[in-house]
Amino acid sequence: MGKAGEMQRRNLLVTGLLSILTFGIYPIVWSCITQDQFKRGTGQGFTWIGHLIMLFITFGLYNIFWHFRAGTRLNLLGGRGRGLMYAIFSIFPILSIIALLLIQAEINRLPATATIPTQGRNLNNNAGQIQNRGTNFSG
Repeated sequence: MGKAGEMQRRNLLVTGLLSILTFGIYPIVWSCITQDQFKRGTGQGFTWIGHLIMLFITFGLYNIFWHFRAGTRLNLLGGRGRGLMYAIFSIFPILSIIALLLIQAEINRLPATATIPTQGRNLNNNAGQIQNRGTNFSG
């Protein structure tokens, strides 16, 4: 992986094989790494440790929600996320590998610097500027 915020491109065949050969351990590791990259790229969601904790606390139900939100985050990064389709596939353990591969394929298609610009995103600073403009009636 390169600079912070870049999404890691992976070989789909290797990703699929690792998912099968590790009996579901690799998809957990993959989703934690991918969520951490989404967090750095979009500022949304948990870090990898929060993601891992949520997976275990909810007995995997959070995984369905995460797949849906992965589609949203891919859209924010300039990709074509299909969150509802990812979520439906993730309901069934065998099909969740397909969702993983579809998300990874879309990550592989993202531009090399797929991050959301941070300029102008400081909401507290902008709110203060708006408030100051509204209270200055000198005319």
